[in-house]
Amino acid sequence: MQILLVRHGIAEDPEAGSPKPDSGRQLTKKGRKQMKLVARGMRRIVGKVNMVACSPYTRAVQTAEILLKEFRKKGDPEFLIVDEIRSGVSPEDATDWLARQDPDATLVLVGHEPDFSELMSHLTSGGHGAYARFSKAGACLISFGATPSAGNGDLIWLLTPDVFGWLGV
Repeated sequence: MQILLVRHGIAEDPEAGSPKPDSGRQLTKKGRKQMKLVARGMRRIVGKVNMVACSPYTRAVQTAEILLKEFRKKGDPEFLIVDEIRSGVSPEDATDWLARQDPDATLVLVGHEPDFSELMSHLTSGGHGAYARFSKAGACLISFGATPSAGNGDLIWLLTPDVFGWLGV
């Protein structure tokens, strides 16, 4: 299994005292534009994916839709909104969900910080906490020779949106 963890693109700042929930924040115009470049570069590196799954938060869904549109140029990936990768979910819950997926698949997961840096650490070292951070629209690729579990993934790369932009141009 190959897992691409992608942090959502640049989103609206939370407004103090706003009745709008954090889960409803949307990508900004700049965030959408940047994510399109990232998606193009990501497709050039990864090629075909089997699934694009995301947190139910609006900014993650919008990011996933941009990625899905780009990855459809190489196939027809499944699209899912997955509660196990919403903001605040434990790495163990996300890992349990991953373990139930096709072991031969390439999956793109779109979520949040600090959750994804903790998930990356959990999957690659078995540890808690994070040894690296994702920038907005940043991503990493983790490879598994077996069913995903704590500590058995190999970190192939961790890239910033600038690198994807250079590749996607």
